[in-house]
Amino acid sequence: MITKTNYVTSIDAKRIFVRQWLDLDSQHKPKAVVHIAHGIAEHSGRYSYAAERLVKSGYIVVAHDHRGHGATASDPKELGHYADRYGWQLVISDTHAVNQHIHEQYPDLPIIALGHSIGCFIMQKFMADHPGATAGCILSAPTFTSPIFARAATLLTTMEKLRLGRRRESRLIQQLIFGQYNKAFRPNRTPYDWLSRNPQVADSYMLDQKCGFTGSTQLWQDLLQGISELYTPETLSRMPKIPHYIFAGAEDPVSDSASGVRKLVRKLRGAGITDLTTKIYPEGRHEMLNEVNQGEVMKDLITWLDSHHTQANHEIHSHVAA
Repeated sequence: MITKTNYVTSIDAKRIFVRQWLDLDSQHKPKAVVHIAHGIAEHSGRYSYAAERLVKSGYIVVAHDHRGHGATASDPKELGHYADRYGWQLVISDTHAVNQHIHEQYPDLPIIALGHSIGCFIMQKFMADHPGATAGCILSAPTFTSPIFARAATLLTTMEKLRLGRRRESRLIQQLIFGQYNKAFRPNRTPYDWLSRNPQVADSYMLDQKCGFTGSTQLWQDLLQGISELYTPETLSRMPKIPHYIFAGAEDPVSDSASGVRKLVRKLRGAGITDLTTKIYPEGRHEMLNEVNQGEVMKDLITWLDSHHTQANHEIHSHVAA
């Protein structure tokens, strides 16, 4: 297995950093390409274990760093800031640019979208805007955020932006969004115990200079505004009726111990997505791909992929990348 890196140019000429994991020595045609959208305050390099397992099972994996994250943030001052204007739209455009790049590289392979945490919101909006671009969807640690709540939170971020400026960090926003997550796991060893039961995950996260940063007021306004428009009847109606696999930890505080996952599943089923598999892992926290039972999690994910990639290969020629 090798890892390749390159840049894809987005609509505003922004260079988006892309990692690709593949097996050049395999004698078999790859089954599909899994395109990963990571969560907030992290980067694509944290998905190496999942990528290695997927490659060994016959898949190609592509993951990009969102703007304001990882190697796409060419200057440390860019970390945590999408853009001064239209940040949410640009993040979706970046995802589309990477998706198109994958289609150009592998025109005969289906693409399976995989979003983690906030990456779930990004992938869902991307798929609603470009319903023919993917043949399947995997959501890791998703949750349902009501449009009413997201709009109310957007007002708060707008006020904080007016008070502090669009590129400044807001301790109030950070506390309201992340401040409650660790409480369920007291006594706390680190501020990131909520990520995983594996202590090495929190330690490596804290030591990674491109993880754990605070988002700008503009980033949070962009993100919450985007989420407020995601689960409306109009957007839900445009989400492609492709197979979905959703997995999460039963103790994930982001989804209120998986209740947010169940709400999301009901919304997606109500939108006409019938091929939908859900897996909730007992005692699991936010990052099931980095949990103590990550081997089991990957085995289940690959089993689902293997059961759907044949169907996706048959359908790929009927999809036109939008």
